[in-house]
Amino acid sequence: MFVFLFVCFHSRLHIDVCCFLFFFQMLTNRMILIFYCLLSCFKSSIHYIHLIYYVQTYISIYEMNFYAFTLVECLFLVWNCSNDILFGWLSDRLISDRLKSLKYLSIAFCLSSLLFWYPVNDLLSMNLLVSLCLYDSCLTMIDLNMNSLLIDLKQMKRERLSSANALGNAIGDFFLSRN
Repeated sequence: MFVFLFVCFHSRLHIDVCCFLFFFQMLTNRMILIFYCLLSCFKSSIHYIHLIYYVQTYISIYEMNFYAFTLVECLFLVWNCSNDILFGWLSDRLISDRLKSLKYLSIAFCLSSLLFWYPVNDLLSMNLLVSLCLYDSCLTMIDLNMNSLLIDLKQMKRERLSSANALGNAIGDFFLSRN
């Protein structure tokens, strides 16, 4: 229950930060740094929860067969190798407004992160495969757009935004790694 509440809370904050980033023209440079740092913090904390708990949840709580779990993980590895290249190419060709895409991708990212914890059907292996692929696709697109946003925000130095990104990742990982 704690994991669900934590993911819901961070998902909502992640969406709010993306909505604020959408109006970055009206913000000062300091506010852009803070929002960029918070976006990185929430993204890394949600991702850290999934890395730690989804294996434990599907093996121990849902009592999924270990061989089916291994097969799903192997299929996911193939998907993960191909989707990074595909989404990188699509992101360069199709996405013109990175901030608007981050706003909508953050909603999809939060919904895909909730799909792990509530299996839709009785086929646990299919639910795990779909949720892993959808979650990783959304995470890849958010990472691509966040890193490409460094180029789009010309009014600030890239080193400061990179530092804000690293600080947000460190904060998001620090509080969760202590538990």
